[in-house]
Amino acid sequence: MTASWITLLLSAGLGFFIGAVYFGLLWWNTSKGLHSSRPALWFVLGFFVRLAIALAGFFYLMQFGWIAVISGLVGFTLARLLLIQKLKPDQGNSPRPTTEASALQNGYASAPEESDSAEGRGNAP
Repeated sequence: MTASWITLLLSAGLGFFIGAVYFGLLWWNTSKGLHSSRPALWFVLGFFVRLAIALAGFFYLMQFGWIAVISGLVGFTLARLLLIQKLKPDQGNSPRPTTEASALQNGYASAPEESDSAEGRGNAP
C-alpha cells in the first residue's frame, strides 16, 4: 500500500494535533493537580483522558497504513518538542532556593556552609 504525500502530511498534522492536545492536557493536569486538595484524582483521570485521545487518534491513523502511523508519530513528537520549548519555565522562577538565606526563609534545611572546605580538612592552598 503506497501513501501519497498528502496522506503523509495530513497524518503528520493529525499526529501534531494529538500531541498538542496530549501534552497540553498533561501540563494543565499537572498544574491543577499540584494545587488541588485531591491530586490523585486529577492525575489518574487526566491520564485516562489523554490515553483515550491518543489511542483514538492513532487507531484512526491505522486505517491508512503503517506509514501514516509513523508520520503521525513524527508529528506527535514534534508537538512534544515545541510545547517543551513553549511551556518551559523561566530560569529565574526556579522553585528551589539558591541561597542559604532564601532556603531558611522558605523553611528548607540550612545549606552547607562554603567555608567548611577551606577549614579543618587539611587541604593545602
